[in-house]
Amino acid sequence: MLCVEFMAALTESVSNYPNYDNYVMSASALLRLQDTYDLETYSIAGGLVSSRTASSLSMSGIASTQPSIPPG
Repeated sequence: MLCVEFMAALTESVSNYPNYDNYVMSASALLRLQDTYDLETYSIAGGLVSSRTASSLSMSGIASTQPSIPPG
């Protein structure tokens, strides 16, 4: 009985883990951000956004780091 309960709990928890498609979409989104904002890989990995670490940014700080889009 204990084995059956363990397997049921394991199956339920595994279903909440990211799947392959989640990883692919995340990687694709990171590459788009890197290309759009001309970010270096080591900067993203270190949490740097506009020469400030992501942990030190507030929502207003994040908004101020976005480049302006020229009219066009």
